Amino acid sequence: IDFYLPEKRRRQGFGTRLMTDLLQLWTRAGAVEVRLSSTAEAVPAYESWGFVADPGRGELDDVLPPMRLRLR
Repeated sequence: IDFYLPEKRRRQGFGTRLMTDLLQLWTRAGAVEVRLSSTAEAVPAYESWGFVADPGRGELDDVLPPMRLRLR
């Protein structure tokens, strides 16, 4: 899933609503962990949802920092 909000739609709650709904859906579906590669500018948003750095998981770590979130 690519998750991108245009600049004019940021800081209006759209991303938070979408991530909240996705995390609830994945939890109900039985997912144990969510992993993603973020842009550097989006890392603070993912951290606010509880994601943490997942170093050493990919070749593009400097460009797209890997992150993870345990759901259970």
